Amino acid sequence: MRRPNVIRDPRDPDPRHRIKMLYTDVIGDWPRTGYRELAGIAKATSPDGIHWRHNVDGRPWRPGGNGTNVLGWDPAAGEYVVYIRMYPPGASPDESQISIFRSTSDDFLRWSKPELVLAPEREGLDFKGFAALIYEHYYVAWLWVWKGRETHFELAASRDGLEWQQIFPVTVAFPLGAPGTWDSAMVSLNTPIVRDGLIWIYYGAWNHPYRREATERVQQGWIEAGNRMQRAIGLATLRLDGFLSLSATGSPGRVTTKTFRLPGGSLFVNADVRGELRAGFLDSEGRVPAGYSAEDCVPIRTDGIRQMIRWDRSFQLDSLQGRAVRLRFHMREADLYVFWFQPHAGMGRRHSCRRLERLEWAHLNRQESIFKNTKCDCYRNVYDIGNRVSYNKLRKNK
Repeated sequence: MRRPNVIRDPRDPDPRHRIKMLYTDVIGDWPRTGYRELAGIAKATSPDGIHWRHNVDGRPWRPGGNGTNVLGWDPAAGEYVVYIRMYPPGASPDESQISIFRSTSDDFLRWSKPELVLAPEREGLDFKGFAALIYEHYYVAWLWVWKGRETHFELAASRDGLEWQQIFPVTVAFPLGAPGTWDSAMVSLNTPIVRDGLIWIYYGAWNHPYRREATERVQQGWIEAGNRMQRAIGLATLRLDGFLSLSATGSPGRVTTKTFRLPGGSLFVNADVRGELRAGFLDSEGRVPAGYSAEDCVPIRTDGIRQMIRWDRSFQLDSLQGRAVRLRFHMREADLYVFWFQPHAGMGRRHSCRRLERLEWAHLNRQESIFKNTKCDCYRNVYDIGNRVSYNKLRKNK
């Protein structure tokens, strides 16, 4: 058994099948026939995650790839979704690059023909893993990028799970451990989960070369320079919404959104503010509505995932509801992750979440505007805006 992907499925009426798994299995005589010819994706179910019924339908699935990442049940698609690493159909492995495909199922047993959703645009690269999750009304994934024996993870995002964009390719979104640590050589991520106010990422890692002979030495108890060479499982956590941030460090900055219809309610931000953050509105003519300027705003000076923006007159925006506005943040020594609007003074779910791809921003430096209102489209990586977009730091726990 290799690459098990487990999901909990409360939708299933049969409690024996509430926990499901896809895994790669080698069925037959591996040494004689070869791994690629015999590897298939098998299905398993369990009532408790401990006692499993393997190869539950007796029909291993052989789509042409064997590395899977199960997204789970997608409410928007009305089906189960899995992402698979594969060579494009009909292509020679020597001529083609491994890419990410998507398949769906209504019963977790019979899967559709995989369709290509993300392929390398640069020569010499392979995509060998895709740890995706549904987050709010977006899809976010850690993409496992290989170039020869060198690997790293990048972020990718989508609005529908079909059309994916890499976010700042080549930028490492899940770093290796420091030299000499247990996860210093390579990491492999599973689908993240949201729990207890954090994004949890379980991952496998090792501190030795990725070669068969190294694996055999590990199984024999390999010790080098006093360190045990091993493979192990770790946990990394990320703050909610913490995939990316807009940063104002060193000098003050401002962020201005595109025009949108204000839903009313109250404005909230997820931000890490060491200095100060204020917010104000502009109408369609660029005028500031009375009482809602940045100067009227009570500054935020703390770190928090759910901080309400207040003005001297009010924290509710009902008087502006339905109007076409732009929202402008003024920041100093701050990281802004996301903002949203909620009704009833912040009670209930957020209903209009505006994330980083909605933002235009300009760096304030007296007479010089360094980035000249560059559009920050984080899902297409068209513009280079330097260190002003930052990845949040992961907290790793062995």
